[in-house]
Amino acid sequence: MRRHLAANVDEGVIIYDDLLARDPAVTPAVDVYVAGFPCQPFSSAGLQAGFDDARSTVFGGCIAY
Repeated sequence: MRRHLAANVDEGVIIYDDLLARDPAVTPAVDVYVAGFPCQPFSSAGLQAGFDDARSTVFGGCIAY
């Protein structure tokens, strides 16, 4: 996925492989995040743990910065 994304963005664009592992204190200003998180925590086919499921932490990482 990273290779496909890198091939389709302008040179100089920073791609973070892990949103939650980056340091916001040194991260340049951001106009937009493009991210997704698994639907399993919210799906009726899953455990329906919602935001209590660890896989949902990406959502919090997007709004925290």
